[in-house]
Amino acid sequence: MAEAAEPSGPIELAIERYGAIEQAYRDQVWPTVLQEGRKLLDDLAGGSDRISKGLRQRLLLLLGHTHLHGLGDREAARDFYGTVLTDDAEDSLRLIAQE
Repeated sequence: MAEAAEPSGPIELAIERYGAIEQAYRDQVWPTVLQEGRKLLDDLAGGSDRISKGLRQRLLLLLGHTHLHGLGDREAARDFYGTVLTDDAEDSLRLIAQE
C-alpha cells in the first residue's frame, strides 16, 4: 500500500498550511483563519522566491476577505488589500485587491 507523500521542504509545508487556512475560510472559522494566517504570513515574510511571494500575496487577500466578508471590518481589510497593491503582486491578484 502506498503512503501519502510527506512535504519535502519548508515551501511545501507552507502550501499545506495555506490549504488548511483556506479550508477554515470556506468553513467560516474566522479565528482560525486570522490566527493561523498571521502565523504563516510571519513565516513567509523572509521568502523572496516566486512561490513564497505568490503564497504571501494570496494569503494577504484571504485575510483581507476574512476581515471584509467574515468580520465586516472594512478598515482592516483595506490594509491587507493595500499591501497586495504595493507588493508587486500578479495582475490578477492586484485586480481582486482593487475591487
